[in-house]
Amino acid sequence: MSRLFLVILAACVGCALCMEVVKDTSPLLCILVAFRDGCGWNGKGRTAQLDLFVHNMTAWLQDRGHTNFHFLVSEQTQRGLFNKGILFNLGALAAFSMGCEHLVFHDVDQLPLHPLNDYRYTGEPLHLCVQTTQNQPTSGIQPHVGGALMMSSSDYVKLNGFSNRHWR
Repeated sequence: MSRLFLVILAACVGCALCMEVVKDTSPLLCILVAFRDGCGWNGKGRTAQLDLFVHNMTAWLQDRGHTNFHFLVSEQTQRGLFNKGILFNLGALAAFSMGCEHLVFHDVDQLPLHPLNDYRYTGEPLHLCVQTTQNQPTSGIQPHVGGALMMSSSDYVKLNGFSNRHWR
């Protein structure tokens, strides 16, 4: 069973909403989600979207044999511009403290469609979101890296994380 954690940016207070986890020897996979609900036209209904995301991704991962995974949600207050980089960086810090070996930086409004997308680390960073529920199916890599990006914890450290200067 997965675990769901919530990292709150607003007050820099971390709290955890957890479910019991079955111990497993496979590498720990952490799905990190940058989140804010109710702010602006594209932020409405995100809490319901998050519930759906966790439910669907849990089933998707379990159907592909994953038993050792956590969801980490970094939430920003509704004031000011959204900073996805800071939220992902805070989530990564929490993931490191939990021993996560593989990280997936995931948008809450993206769900995988391709049945072979099994969220297994292949030894190098991988863009997992070429075909998703948000966009029309495509046959090539899009000219951006968004939606879902997987890398090892060591890859993330080598990159020095995401920029904290990207506000929108």
